[in-house]
Amino acid sequence: MEKELDNILERFPQYREKIILLYNNNEDFKSLSDDYLQCKNTLSKLRQHLIVADTRMENEYKALCLDLEQEILQYLNLIWKI
Repeated sequence: MEKELDNILERFPQYREKIILLYNNNEDFKSLSDDYLQCKNTLSKLRQHLIVADTRMENEYKALCLDLEQEILQYLNLIWKI
């Protein structure tokens, strides 16, 4: 599996089948998965090399990751109704 898919499956294991279906069939979801992975990777790097000036940036990436998680959940809840 691709890293984007692994990352989302780790975060939302209860939606495994839906995530795989969306990832393989929906380009928007695939792009969202990539954005989420990039955000999580950047946040991880910021935490490893945290300096005082990066605290604001770290908080911004935390908020972005949460926004992306909410968008992912919207996709997952939509597919649940289909």
